[in-house]
Amino acid sequence: MNAFAAYSIPIQGLKFGIHHFKFTIDGAFFRHFEDSPVEEGEIQFELQLDKRPDMFILDFELEGYVKAECDRCTAVIDLPLKDARELIVKYGEPEDAVEEDEVVFISRDVSVFNVAKYLYEFTVLALPITNTY
Repeated sequence: MNAFAAYSIPIQGLKFGIHHFKFTIDGAFFRHFEDSPVEEGEIQFELQLDKRPDMFILDFELEGYVKAECDRCTAVIDLPLKDARELIVKYGEPEDAVEEDEVVFISRDVSVFNVAKYLYEFTVLALPITNTY
């Protein structure tokens, strides 16, 4: 079974408009990513999906903590994280698309959209430069 199946959103058959999803990721999730800067922690994601005829917009809000070594005292601390990110998913072929960071292109026949990769990326992007509490 796919380890990231729980992070799939069924977009085929989803009505136009706003939909809400919640995800929680922890140490078991981070272990699936090689050389992850995060090994332990717990992050809650609130995801708002705005489905439109030609695209959908995903607004991610994350809050939680990761275990990190304090840069001052070297003790293991619960480093708080809080951030918000947006991802735009458009229907179309990648060869028609101009490469953009916040825009992803998918085929119209895709029935589910897996957000695991984005949950991981947005968590790593939320990490501060220095680990202090």
